[in-house]
Amino acid sequence: MGIYYSPMNNIKAGFGLSLKRDYLQATRDAFQQAQKNMEKETADLAIVISSPEFAHSGTLSALKNFLGPATALIGASSRAVISNYGISKQSLGVLLLKLPQGAYCNAACIQKIKDREPHEAGEELGEKLLRGFKGIRKDFGLILSDMAPKENSGLIAGLQERLGLSFPLIGASLLDELNLFRPSIYFEQQPLKDSAAAIIIGGKLNFGVGVKHGWRPLGKPRLVTKSENNVVYEINGASATNLYEEYFNCDLAKLKKELARISVFYPVGIHVKEAQEYLLRSVASIEDNGSLCFQGNIPEGSTIRLMIATKDSCLEATKYATREANSYLGGANAKLVLVFNSFSRYKLLGDDSAKDIDIIKGEFGENTPVIGLLSCGEQAPLASIDYRGKAYFLNHSILVLVIGD
Repeated sequence: MGIYYSPMNNIKAGFGLSLKRDYLQATRDAFQQAQKNMEKETADLAIVISSPEFAHSGTLSALKNFLGPATALIGASSRAVISNYGISKQSLGVLLLKLPQGAYCNAACIQKIKDREPHEAGEELGEKLLRGFKGIRKDFGLILSDMAPKENSGLIAGLQERLGLSFPLIGASLLDELNLFRPSIYFEQQPLKDSAAAIIIGGKLNFGVGVKHGWRPLGKPRLVTKSENNVVYEINGASATNLYEEYFNCDLAKLKKELARISVFYPVGIHVKEAQEYLLRSVASIEDNGSLCFQGNIPEGSTIRLMIATKDSCLEATKYATREANSYLGGANAKLVLVFNSFSRYKLLGDDSAKDIDIIKGEFGENTPVIGLLSCGEQAPLASIDYRGKAYFLNHSILVLVIGD
């Protein structure tokens, strides 16, 4: 992909959502809704989020025909689409973005990551994103991927090596190892597997990021005494599963039957010095040897806690993340909001999950375009973007990215 440049003085954004079953009708409907707010301008970027029914080349080819070759397209399939209208299944959402004068974006993808070393794949993706950005200020990057936690960690490490360890990198992982949901990553006219699609945007764009999870420590701190990547073998010198066996007063066989509930409601929190709250890791599998596989790496020597949340604490986290993101705009009007919301939070909130969207609309206004997805892992700086904190792989979090005038 090439660099996309806009001569406009103000950013323009439009959003469309279609619930129609036919992919051609849904594509036309969503595009026409989004284009209404563009004042006949050609978008620089299209972000497409859909339910799995639309994850095929027909949908993307039809949309590219409407967009034209000058518009970059990235996106993903998700269990549901987040928008101003709530959280909807069997739907197609399209966000169109026209950048202001002096702002630029570049899109790129990397495929077949399992067949290569993930770190090298990340470096290659970073190099593709940086092409044409020499001498241009880089504001932030956005990445969507469908890789396992171990591969994702390597990819992000390689990507940050090229973009900078303190460069704001925001993203979502869509692969759910627990429920075997197999997402598609969208890049141009193709839905991809085992891949990552990303954009980099620069040129003094006004944006803000907020992230929070709402889980709180439960019980005493413990030490990870043996681990490798996302697999923890021992905690406090005993089998890792003892952490949950003791809390639930059950044996390993019963613990395995409770995996789905444990993964959602009882993650592990890692103490990180530079963070204001614990870094969460949800359990992906419980092994016969007493080890635990997590959705994300847990370094040996980490101090961890068992964590718990309520609906109220999750909704408070949404308020915090939304206000934090808005605070970085300095009073400017929000033009669009991108939301990555953990599937675990969605499951915990249940019938109250729509309250997340109400909180976001209450902060940014009913007419501000909102688009997002249910994620299985989130990527964001834990520290304030004022000093461009290092990005971490997160679980159970809600991530809010806002772009303003």
